[in-house]
Amino acid sequence: SNFSEATAALTDARYQFLDFGDRLGATQCSQGLGEILSMQNKYSEASTILTNAQADFLSIGDRRGAAHCFQALGDNLRRQGNGVEAAVLLADARAQLLHIDDRFGAAQCAQSLGRILLYQSNEYAEATSTLMQARDLFLEIDDRLGATRCSQTFGEALRMQSKYSEAATILTDTRSEFLDIGNRLGATQCSQRLGVILITQTNYSEAAAILTNARADFIEIGDHRGAAQCSQTLGEALRMQSKYSEAAAILTDARNQFLGIGYRLGVASCSQSLGEILRMQKKYSEAAAILTNARADFLEIGQRLGAVQCSMCLGDILSVQGNDSEATAVLTDARAQLLIIGDRLGAAQCSQILGKTMIKQSNYSEAAKFLMHARDQFLDIGFEDRAAHCSELLRDCTHDSDDE
Repeated sequence: SNFSEATAALTDARYQFLDFGDRLGATQCSQGLGEILSMQNKYSEASTILTNAQADFLSIGDRRGAAHCFQALGDNLRRQGNGVEAAVLLADARAQLLHIDDRFGAAQCAQSLGRILLYQSNEYAEATSTLMQARDLFLEIDDRLGATRCSQTFGEALRMQSKYSEAATILTDTRSEFLDIGNRLGATQCSQRLGVILITQTNYSEAAAILTNARADFIEIGDHRGAAQCSQTLGEALRMQSKYSEAAAILTDARNQFLGIGYRLGVASCSQSLGEILRMQKKYSEAAAILTNARADFLEIGQRLGAVQCSMCLGDILSVQGNDSEATAVLTDARAQLLIIGDRLGAAQCSQILGKTMIKQSNYSEAAKFLMHARDQFLDIGFEDRAAHCSELLRDCTHDSDDE
């Protein structure tokens, strides 16, 4: 693969620099090797090499090299899902790079910070603003690849806010741009995200074709995390089609792959999906145990959205088990957080579950309020079938309240 060729070339160059007594050249090769290890998901090895390289740069007096190592260490933490720690390092690296007028490095740091704000903190407005700043910096220095990567992440931000058609347009354009530049990894990542959108829109067969191809490309490129994410998404598609045993097998395999590379966010996401499968199979105590652990894992890595989604699922379990007052408290809190985060689909789902719970308690006026919110949101996002289900429940509210 490209990674193994680059590793061989850098290792060879490093030995030659050491033979010539060129510490700076050798340290730059070490930095490159650390960055490749991080991209191969070998996080602990990458951290060791980059920390040593940073110390060497500082002892030589190369502030730029040390700042780039700081940046690479931040990205290494980001790839593991440790957003809080990563953001501290990246913000510091950005400040150092701006101080020495390294606009390219500063733009890369801003791009990484934007991704953390998006994927791990779910701060959509701030993420978009940071990404646009990074994109402008890349365009200023004629870095087409950097600007395209920012556009890719902006497309992701739209997807996460349930703006699917806008997201698909941007990701399709960005994929073409990556192919034009010759960046196969970026193009494959766009394909994977388009597959996620198709699944959300219940276009399962089309999604499966795209994701299967993307997974093969990731494996060929040597991106184990990307390949595991494709498997996870294929498992999600099976879960949404109620093919629970097949879904559980694929998600368990994806979870093991994430464990193998130390990607905690992936592990927690697969656990969440496995918990939801158990809930659908009415195995409530097992589901609650897995979801409670997944929620704790999400909170530990600062991923609010995943934690709230687990809470919503736990609230649904409480409701089904007849613990209506406890369910209402959990779901009300989850809904408030989803509205703050800006996850419209999640907030609509939460409103729908709350509406059903209120009907069980004969609290029809409150139920109607939540169900109307859910129906309007589902219609706005483009989920007509879910909106129709809310309309049915609203009719139940009207009939039952008339009977009182």
